[in-house]
Amino acid sequence: MSLNLITKIDVLFTVVIAILLALLYSVLQSTFYTRSGRQLVTQMQEFLYYLEKVESSITDIEAAHRGFVITGNDVFLDPMTEARSELAKSLNIIDSLSQNNTGQKVNLSQLRSWVQKKIEISNTAISLRRNEEQTAALRFISTGRGKNIMDSIRIISKALESEQMANINSITNRNEHYIVRQNTFFLIFTGFVIGVVFLFYIRIRNDAKTTLELQKKQDILIQKLNHQNRQLDDFAHLTSHNIRSPASNISSLISLLNEDSTVEDYQLIFQKLKKVSQNLNETLNELLEMLQVKKSTSVEREELQFEEIYNKVVNSLQGDILMSGAVITTDFRFPVIIYPKAYLESIFHNFLSNAIKYRSPDRTLHIHVETDKIDGYIQLRVTDNGQGIDLNRYGNMVFGLRNTFHSGHDSKGIGLFMTKTQVEALGGKVEVQSNVNKGSSFIVFFDKKSTTTVS
Repeated sequence: MSLNLITKIDVLFTVVIAILLALLYSVLQSTFYTRSGRQLVTQMQEFLYYLEKVESSITDIEAAHRGFVITGNDVFLDPMTEARSELAKSLNIIDSLSQNNTGQKVNLSQLRSWVQKKIEISNTAISLRRNEEQTAALRFISTGRGKNIMDSIRIISKALESEQMANINSITNRNEHYIVRQNTFFLIFTGFVIGVVFLFYIRIRNDAKTTLELQKKQDILIQKLNHQNRQLDDFAHLTSHNIRSPASNISSLISLLNEDSTVEDYQLIFQKLKKVSQNLNETLNELLEMLQVKKSTSVEREELQFEEIYNKVVNSLQGDILMSGAVITTDFRFPVIIYPKAYLESIFHNFLSNAIKYRSPDRTLHIHVETDKIDGYIQLRVTDNGQGIDLNRYGNMVFGLRNTFHSGHDSKGIGLFMTKTQVEALGGKVEVQSNVNKGSSFIVFFDKKSTTTVS
């Protein structure tokens, strides 16, 4: 089942959110275990510190009672109270730090027992010194019982330290194992998700590419449709404009006849109707020809040499060229084009004949024909120094059907209209640049299909 583009984007978004959530979970877990590791280190440091405090407090107690036994001075007993308080405090803290370790409870119980025995020995020595002579007290502390108890306390302290270290190592190893397992799972999950994301990316990219191609085709079709609509509007306007006048003339001429009209009147009106009919027939033929040109977008193309077509047209206009005294120069910088031969001949013929027809009487006619390839498009430019056209006044009418702008010439206003129609029917365009009494320049921008590999 194929998914549409929106569904694919939704799935991709969901996958990305899943990655982010998994990453967030992994970060939180890593943070938790890192913090747990730091707490274990702190706990270990605290445990060792108070374990050392236990030993130092017992040492202080022993030093206090020995000093008192030797001197009998109570000043030596003053630190004992503080040492006993620190000893009780340290044992309680060690007990709280080891409450989750059942193995430590046995060692702690033994430690408390040996500490209590050590305190009892100190109390006994102090009591003997107070109640009996110094000799009895010295004899008591010289028995070595205190040293044996102290050695036992140190052994148990080492055992507590080792057990605590083993416990921390066990927890650390378990955390590391969990982190490795979690990271492995996350990497596998991430790799899978990245594969899914990449797959959807490829499919979305292909869909987007297809959509863009369809959009381009749609835009081209819309442009063609708009162009055809404009052509239909132009044709409707031309039909209305060019047929209305003959039809109106026919109606007007017929209305001049009545019951009192003579045979001569009928003959006169008939002659005039004949001329109007001929004009109407020519107009219809021109409109049909225009439709045929607009329709024939797939007219056969062939490789043509500009200079050959130009020479053929010039030969057909030799009489007009000689009579006008025109001087024509050429510069075919891009010599070849792929184009319908009849259309290219028509373009040359209309531009050259118009230049000759509308030459200035005040100067020798100069016509320059050139071709070039600019920005990938072939251009044809025909420039003259003739009468020129007032583009401010007639700019939007230059290529209209039956539009003329100079009096005293046998012109029907069809040539430029047909040239523009032919060029645009094949995807090109025509522009004009002109100044009154200076001349005109007509430029044809041929379509891309007209371009050859010749540079």
